[in-house]
Amino acid sequence: MVDRAYWKERAKTYNNLDWVRHRQSLELVIKHGQFKSDDLVLDIGTGNGVLATAIAPFVEQVIGIDVSNDMLSIAKRVNNVHYLQWDVHKPLFDTGIFNKIIMRQFLHHIPADKLDTVMHHCNKWLVPGGKLIIVEPICVTELFNEYSTIFELKDNRIVFTLQDIKKLLRSTGFILEDVVHFRINDFSVRNWLSNNALDKATQNKIYDMHVSCSPLFREKYNVRVVDSDCLIDTHNVVMIGSKG
Repeated sequence: MVDRAYWKERAKTYNNLDWVRHRQSLELVIKHGQFKSDDLVLDIGTGNGVLATAIAPFVEQVIGIDVSNDMLSIAKRVNNVHYLQWDVHKPLFDTGIFNKIIMRQFLHHIPADKLDTVMHHCNKWLVPGGKLIIVEPICVTELFNEYSTIFELKDNRIVFTLQDIKKLLRSTGFILEDVVHFRINDFSVRNWLSNNALDKATQNKIYDMHVSCSPLFREKYNVRVVDSDCLIDTHNVVMIGSKG
C-alpha cells in the first residue's frame, strides 16, 4: 500500500475525483451484492466512505477500514457505518465474521508481496458461503506493457487483467460466482491526474502518454482530446467470489 503521507495529500482533493462518485459502479455493487438486512459488511479501503454509505440502507452494519486517518476524516457518517484505521494485511478479525467483504478500487493498492495475505484474510473473515465483491479497473491483455508503464509512473501499482483477478480469487480459496463488465465513459485524464497528489511534471508526462498512445490503445480505450482534456473509456469489472 502507498504510505500514509501520500494518502494525507490525496485526502485534500479526493472528493474532486469524478470516478469516486460514479453512480454505475455503486449501483452495480448494490444490484449484484445480494445484500440482506442482517448482513455485516466489511468495506476495505473505504476512503471517503462513499460505498459504505451507499450500501448502508440495505444491511445491518458496515465496518469501513482504511490505512489513512486523513481519508477517514472526510468519510460521511451514518448510524450503521463504523470506521477504523487499519492496514488490512495485518490480522484483525476472528474467523467467520462478515457476510460480505467489498474492495472498490482497492486491490491495485495492495503490495504484490502482501496480496495473497490480504486475500486469505478476507477468506478467513467471511462466514461460510460469504461473498467477496471486487470492483477494479482492468487492463486489456494485449496492452499490458503500455498500460503498466503508465501506472508504474503514477504510483507503481499492480496492474490486473481479467484473468489475473480470476486466478487470484481461485488460488486463495474463492469460488468465482459472477463477473460484470462496465465502462466509465468520458473519463477525464486531467481530473484524475490533478487530484492524485502528483507533481506537475509527472502529471504532464502521464497526460502526454495518453495523448500519444498507440493506435490499439486509442481504439480500445476510445482515447480523444476534447477541450484541452483527454477523455477515455475505462474498462472495469465487478467480480464476485464466494467462500468455499
